[in-house]
Amino acid sequence: MCKAPGCTQGHQNHHCKVCQSYDSTHLGKNCPQGIDLFHGTRCDSTVSIINTGLRPSASGRIGPGIYFAEEAVARNVAAHKNEGKGFAVFKARVNPNKCRTGYHPPWAGNPQFQEWCLID
Repeated sequence: MCKAPGCTQGHQNHHCKVCQSYDSTHLGKNCPQGIDLFHGTRCDSTVSIINTGLRPSASGRIGPGIYFAEEAVARNVAAHKNEGKGFAVFKARVNPNKCRTGYHPPWAGNPQFQEWCLID
């Protein structure tokens, strides 16, 4: 019998697509593991982020929210946006089921890349 509370699949074992457990005790949207993603920003934003957290944007290519990417992409985008004047990259554990995802066309020295927008 499935051990994931709230599962309506009627199966014996629940597969969590986030942590890849094939006998999961949780739904993917409640997975405690999440995935590690990165957010790049200007250096002058770091103190505010450390003190109050990342703030969602009001708009963006795939809608409002907090944008994340893989580490190398986040570094390139942050460096591009700040015109080489210094940047910081924050690592966050993100539940991908709380994100919109898309593929960004080549930009900021990156080939096409996947981006995640955490919905606030």
